[in-house]
Amino acid sequence: MLVLLLLSHLVTNSQAFQITTQTPADVISIKAGESFTLMCTVDNYYEWCTFKHNNKLCDYEWKRADWNVTVAECGDYQDRAEFQGDYNYYQCGIKISGAREEDSGEWSCDMEEYNRGGERNYGAKDVKTFQVQVMMPTTTTTTTTTTTTTTTTTTTTTTTTTTTTTTTTTT
Repeated sequence: MLVLLLLSHLVTNSQAFQITTQTPADVISIKAGESFTLMCTVDNYYEWCTFKHNNKLCDYEWKRADWNVTVAECGDYQDRAEFQGDYNYYQCGIKISGAREEDSGEWSCDMEEYNRGGERNYGAKDVKTFQVQVMMPTTTTTTTTTTTTTTTTTTTTTTTTTTTTTTTTTT
């Protein structure tokens, strides 16, 4: 009986914290300069929520004392990242403004459950990934070539007038 209770507890705890929704679910395509939002929703309260892309990160932490989600680290996206979501609905998201070509690729949302008094890496975790495509504007180069041809025509007219006078004398 104790073994069944222990197994039941392990199965329940291993599935107790998970990302239930991610938005967008697949790929997001946006134009350079536009904004995009990535959102993860879990099934319980979280303490840490980290968005990662190409060795850059934006890390948010739930602070009980502040009763708010605060920015733990987000220098890689300074002045372009903004927290999105509602903690009471278990949401954590990031809005990136001014999309750049280097924002294209795989992003991840790493969530860790809330553990009062616990430290990082103490709670259950879940990760989801997103694909972001930043479309760069097409550039059209127009080359205009102007060719100027100068034609000079010289017409020489020579008029020769020959007058012949013949005098005949008869005797």
